[in-house]
Amino acid sequence: MDMKSIIFVPLLMMFFFFSEGCSNSVSKNKNATADNTQSQSTSNKNENNKFVKGVVTTEYQNDGCALLIKTEIKGETVLFEPMTLDEKYKVNGKEIEFTYRTSRAKRNTCRLGSLIIIGEVK
Repeated sequence: MDMKSIIFVPLLMMFFFFSEGCSNSVSKNKNATADNTQSQSTSNKNENNKFVKGVVTTEYQNDGCALLIKTEIKGETVLFEPMTLDEKYKVNGKEIEFTYRTSRAKRNTCRLGSLIIIGEVK
């Protein structure tokens, strides 16, 4: 073997193993991100437009949230910031049942609740 082969072959092997390790790492990170995004979206998703029970609250006004709906989904307390809620329901402590979908609109000052668009209220 000549000198070029002695240097070139180990460098080529190192490059191959390094690039293979990086691509596996990137794939794992993409999968973890996709799993995390999916679990976040399902926790805020109202599947099949089922009615959800909640209580209208103004207790977070000091946090910049004029009005939120506090509800429990899968055993966890969830806060929603409704974009569309009729004035007659905007009463602190009012219990409502509603359907919703998540909104992609830009937020204002409230950062606590998930921004939603109310469908029906009863």
